[in-house]
Amino acid sequence: MTATSVTTTGSAAASWLKRVRFVLAVAVIWAGLHYIVDGAALGRGLHRPVVLLVSHAGLAGGLAAGLVLWVGAGLGVFLSGRRESGEALVMVGIALALWAAPGGTMDDWLLLRNETLDASASPAYRTLLADYVFLLACLAGVAVVGGLAERATRPPADQGPAHRDRLLNLESLSAESSSGPMALVTCAAVAAVLLLFLPGPRSGWTQRGQVYFAVAVAYAVGAVVARRATHARHPLWYLATPFIVGIVGLLVAALRPTLPAEYAHLNVIPAIGLVRPLPVEMVGVGVVVIVWTLRATAALHLDEERD
Repeated sequence: MTATSVTTTGSAAASWLKRVRFVLAVAVIWAGLHYIVDGAALGRGLHRPVVLLVSHAGLAGGLAAGLVLWVGAGLGVFLSGRRESGEALVMVGIALALWAAPGGTMDDWLLLRNETLDASASPAYRTLLADYVFLLACLAGVAVVGGLAERATRPPADQGPAHRDRLLNLESLSAESSSGPMALVTCAAVAAVLLLFLPGPRSGWTQRGQVYFAVAVAYAVGAVVARRATHARHPLWYLATPFIVGIVGLLVAALRPTLPAEYAHLNVIPAIGLVRPLPVEMVGVGVVVIVWTLRATAALHLDEERD
């Protein structure tokens, strides 16, 4: 066996080990959400949608989820051994999407909140605004904890400014004061337009697989278009968009909660496509896709520069 083949075999084994460690890290975060948050705080039953601050557990359920996400972010970085910027957000986002998958959809949430057919759906949409605000605080904490854990795992030679975590680099963020906001608006606008149509017919029932697909496509396309149009690089301009689109969607649905005339008597079907994803679904899938898309576009951009 030649030295080249030994090196190739070793690299392949190391690559597989990294993947296994990444899956293990995600599994640990999911297990915390499933066994600790569900079991001790939320107590979700079959077809119960994942909501945090507005569940029957109230603030306790949300705080339990936030604590699990923060602790899980730090443990996940150590378990995975990866040092890519935003890796903690990716692991947490995947865990959130997996956690929400077996539960109810937005339709089930509306059914739970609207006890009679003639009740207005507006309060059901308004109460979910708290979940977006809370998830924003949770993900901000995950980014900080993940960044600190990532720095702690670096060798001493990699502790300099050249290896600074781009997600926590506020100097880079301020340097894009003109292109950054345009990237945010562009990404949010493209994603919002796509989410009006991709989640399915306005009068149809919500299908979770289609919702996840719609969110993934919307933010992948939105991030690519915004990156090409503005050349803004800092991830925070893009990572803010799932929260903005979700909040705007809930506000619009709360103001006009009714469906077209022939379905106006129904209050258990989401008013617009923007609110078909629950907050945890919008944020979980959206954040993961945005981080992966930015990495892919950055790699392609570097390839173009070398050519």
